[in-house]
Amino acid sequence: MISKKMLFTQLRRGLLSIRFAIVVVLSLFLVGFQWWTMRHTGYRIQWHEPTFLDEVLLFAPDGSGTTLYLFLFPFLAALVGGSVLAVERRSGRLLLLQARSSYGVVERTSLCSGFLLGALGGVLPYVMSLVFSAVRNPHLTFIDGVESSDMEIRSFQYILVSSESWIYPIYRLNQPLCIVVLGLLVAVISGLFTCIAVAISPFVKRGHVEVMVPVAFMLLWWMLPVYVPHLPYTEDANPILYLDVDSSRPWEAKTANLIGIAITLVALPAITAVLCWLQRRFHDR
Repeated sequence: MISKKMLFTQLRRGLLSIRFAIVVVLSLFLVGFQWWTMRHTGYRIQWHEPTFLDEVLLFAPDGSGTTLYLFLFPFLAALVGGSVLAVERRSGRLLLLQARSSYGVVERTSLCSGFLLGALGGVLPYVMSLVFSAVRNPHLTFIDGVESSDMEIRSFQYILVSSESWIYPIYRLNQPLCIVVLGLLVAVISGLFTCIAVAISPFVKRGHVEVMVPVAFMLLWWMLPVYVPHLPYTEDANPILYLDVDSSRPWEAKTANLIGIAITLVALPAITAVLCWLQRRFHDR
């Protein structure tokens, strides 16, 4: 059970905050950075059928915007929604809210609003990139992702989504569906990362530190192969790699990508649940 009034208040406060304005500015920067690096940093763009996806973050095989976005999206998500519970506590409103309802209601409501705000913050650069590219180039053409066996032809072949990518069957079936599926996945993962920030905020004494927790968590996950070098394709289970759908990877990586998606969708809520359980034990004492 959640408080609808509290939910709408937190959502409105989050959307009108300076943090959301910063996320909008950073999203515009990422879109512009992707466009600029495609044209001014030495990328050799092969001829291909017109499609606006060739400039979209996560899809575009050229440009450096996607790489920067993949490292920043947990931060953008947590910046918007990761401090909703901490703001209530630091402002002194938490005691007033608890007087009207239980701490559990406040916690669940904050998790819901944090998830929604985080999902919006994390997916916003992707959506802006889609709109920007579609307005400039209103074409959506299927581009075959199967690499030619001829080395000379392959050197001039343009691959948008590799046939070895986990999302290629969806891309081949229906491109708008592929766009929606990838956007929803980014939004959900962003929201789940934000829930971790919300859940850990009661344990953090210094302000705004909770915003950096999802970033640190994903970077540690990304560096896991360094500490566990004998597990092949471990790095492909990380969102940084499986959300980069334009990259060409071995077929074994596809399985690791799908396992990584499943682990992400299960592990992040589980971590949030454990943190909430620990906080309730601490709060009830």
